[in-house]
Amino acid sequence: EVETWSQLPQGSGLGVSSILAAAVLAAVSRCAGVRFSNASLTHLVLTLEQLLSTGGGYQDQVGGLYGGVQASVCAPGLPVRVEAFSLDDGAESAATGGARSELASFLDGHLFVMYTGISRLAKNLLQRVLRQWALRENGVTSTVAALRLNAVAMARALADKDAAQVGRCLETYWEQKKLMAPDAEPERVAKLREVMRPFVHGSSLCGAGGGGFLVAVKRPDVSLAHLRQVLKADPRTETLQWTVHTASIAPTGLDVRV
Repeated sequence: EVETWSQLPQGSGLGVSSILAAAVLAAVSRCAGVRFSNASLTHLVLTLEQLLSTGGGYQDQVGGLYGGVQASVCAPGLPVRVEAFSLDDGAESAATGGARSELASFLDGHLFVMYTGISRLAKNLLQRVLRQWALRENGVTSTVAALRLNAVAMARALADKDAAQVGRCLETYWEQKKLMAPDAEPERVAKLREVMRPFVHGSSLCGAGGGGFLVAVKRPDVSLAHLRQVLKADPRTETLQWTVHTASIAPTGLDVRV
């Protein structure tokens, strides 16, 4: 019997299902005397999620399995081969108890997350996206190409530790995500983003969109306490069930203990 749990709400958009799948596969294989690399676990989760019919990509398990700030790439063709590489030279030192890396410290000072109070099922959104792709509708191929270019721009902005550019890339990503899934932004989320806009460089819903958590890059002169006051006082957002949380980069990834 395998028990799993998460302290996050269902439909958070934070990749919990993929990360839990990776944890289960790692734990069960360890009990069987097998040790899989993170790269192997990344591909095993892809297979498992197809068997469970939940679908999804590989970004969630990469984010959970590896520590620090990661970029992942997948060349065209079959079989799918995902490669992850670190953008964070100091992640290994931090994982072993050393000082926080410069990139992690930079992001700690700018990133925060907000729970929108809306739960959503990624599977439904993903099915609509895949249907568009199969039919080549609504310029989906050019949007996918633009997503890739924006990811490269984001990696460059992170390397430069340019908060404004990181925010712009995040904002661009959200606009591209809405092209992929036009119903990804409920009216309540649009109101939250509208009220927050003067205080952040950019924001985006996590995961497939539709609800769950939102991630944002705040401006350096903005405190989360002040942002909460603004959201509570604004008539557009005062009655919405949102919560604002600090966020930090985890230096370690998968941790299996026997």
